[in-house]
Amino acid sequence: MEIPQKLKTKIIGAGGIGGCLLPILCRLLNYGSSMYSFDEVDIGLIDGDEYEERNRDRQAFRDRGNKAEINAKSLEEDFPNLVFRGHPTYITEENIGMLINDGDVVFLCVDNHKTRLLVSKYCEELQNVVLISGGNDLTDGSVQIFIRKDGENQTLALDSPYHPEIANPQDEHPDEIEEREGCLEEQVAAPQLLVANNMAAAVMLNTFHGWLTDVFTGPFRYDEAFFDLGTNKVRAVSRQQQQ
Repeated sequence: MEIPQKLKTKIIGAGGIGGCLLPILCRLLNYGSSMYSFDEVDIGLIDGDEYEERNRDRQAFRDRGNKAEINAKSLEEDFPNLVFRGHPTYITEENIGMLINDGDVVFLCVDNHKTRLLVSKYCEELQNVVLISGGNDLTDGSVQIFIRKDGENQTLALDSPYHPEIANPQDEHPDEIEEREGCLEEQVAAPQLLVANNMAAAVMLNTFHGWLTDVFTGPFRYDEAFFDLGTNKVRAVSRQQQQ
């Protein structure tokens, strides 16, 4: 199979995990070997959140403002061969059809299950899509990959029976949180470690590399990879083979 001429990617969430993932992904796509050489790379950044001073312990940014727009501006200066588009909005049922398109490679770097469910369900309606979703707690986490090719699922969707917390989310979408008066000041976020965010991003990048190389060598081999900082291990599993 020939390398596709144009790579269309969407990064949903430019905070902890997304902030770790973006510089390395862009460097690979801008300066990488022939394995990452495309005639055109289009990167859409989607995030409705703003950078604040309290984010500096885990997130690098030059200016305050919307995370998608700030990243698009700074990254296009560092990586001139790539096309960046900043979308200063949370992804919702109303706009997802305009933001994610058939043939996209989607990096889902959010911290809530409602958004994961929304994106997974939508991707299941497309003919071709690659969805790589990363998440972590304080010292562990996992990365899921959902591949849909020619209208057929090649791996399990994010809301499979193995992940009831995604299939039946009990948390809130960012839009729902912001609608509550004073919620951003009142909300107590789960503690996060930069090293755990970085590990999630690294496994997502390795998963992207694995998909890209398997485009030319055969079927993808796993649905999910688990990592644990305490044991310093990553374990990949194929859910399809367990069914």
